[in-house]
Amino acid sequence: MMKYQYGIDLKSTPVVIVMIVLSVIISLGTGALYEKNRQLNDRKSYEMRYRMMELDLPNITSYIDSTYTLDPNKFQKLVIKREEENRLLHTIELKRREIKELD
Repeated sequence: MMKYQYGIDLKSTPVVIVMIVLSVIISLGTGALYEKNRQLNDRKSYEMRYRMMELDLPNITSYIDSTYTLDPNKFQKLVIKREEENRLLHTIELKRREIKELD
């Protein structure tokens, strides 16, 4: 009876390595395409929301645009400070409700 030994022939090793490398490259490329597509969809979503606000509140959006155009860094700091302020106000309101419930 013959005994079979399975393995990779040394001559086919470069072919296997190339196939593995190509598989990794294709996997990474597919992942990158998926991520870029998700980012593009997010940007489209934000653009549509902004366009809707522009239709409903043209004065506010023009103010926002002009403020951003004048100094983008200052605008970013302003937005961050306003977000912090809103979070603090929300926290204060929650605490007030908790106090009222205790009474």
